[in-house]
Amino acid sequence: MQKFKNISICLLAFLMVLVYPTYSLAKPKNVDKGTGKVKTIETKNPGSVKQKNVMETSDTGGQQAQDKKAEKQDMKVSIKALKEAAKNAYSSEEIEKLQQQVAELKATYSGIKTLPIENIVSKNMKMKFDTPPVIKDGRTLIPVRALTEAFGATVDWNSETKKVTIIKGDIEIILKIDSKTATVNGEEVTIDAPAEIMNKRTVIPLRFIVEQLGLKINWDEETETIEIVDEEEATEETTDENEGEASEEIYDEEKEAEAADGSGEETIEENNTTEDLA
Repeated sequence: MQKFKNISICLLAFLMVLVYPTYSLAKPKNVDKGTGKVKTIETKNPGSVKQKNVMETSDTGGQQAQDKKAEKQDMKVSIKALKEAAKNAYSSEEIEKLQQQVAELKATYSGIKTLPIENIVSKNMKMKFDTPPVIKDGRTLIPVRALTEAFGATVDWNSETKKVTIIKGDIEIILKIDSKTATVNGEEVTIDAPAEIMNKRTVIPLRFIVEQLGLKINWDEETETIEIVDEEEATEETTDENEGEASEEIYDEEKEAEAADGSGEETIEENNTTEDLA
């Protein structure tokens, strides 16, 4: 009897050895040990994940394009309003005189292009031109009087050395007529467009002067409009920084009557006329 019992135990152990591996393979591996229930496992399709990422990237790019378009549209509206305000600052007589000067400039100087007076604007500064700004060799040149009055700077003309000195705060800029070397606070710098005399006015490179005064230029190629912006208030523009190389040269020889009256202002002689630069 004992022998039979031992044989039964051995047989049972043998059967368990045979059956257990099969049971282990068949048993689900995602069974919750606490509840004994089978857990659902999500299988991620790599293709669908990739497609989702592509769609998200596409949506982000589309939103950025829309934001950029809206920003550009807002800028155009702002510039249009500034241009209208700039033009409205002139009387009909002043506009007529400027138109005559445009004809004189084109007849006298070859290779230049005049800019409409409303094409140089600023939100914080008001400029009035007594002679139109011009583009020469890709550089914008404007008369010194408009620049200094708008920026609150002072200007001095030395007829012997043919130098224009512009001072604003602790910044001193000296330009010599027909020279590509300027002096800023005592240090010489090279500029890409010299100051020169045009239509009895001193014109100087706009970009150089404006940036030396701590401001910034935004160029809208589509409307050929230059906006002068306070550097501290300017955000990083989407303007390719392809701001048409604007420059500004100024030489203002006006006020013959004042010179004749002995007004005491420094004067310069050009073509037998004496006019005040400031």
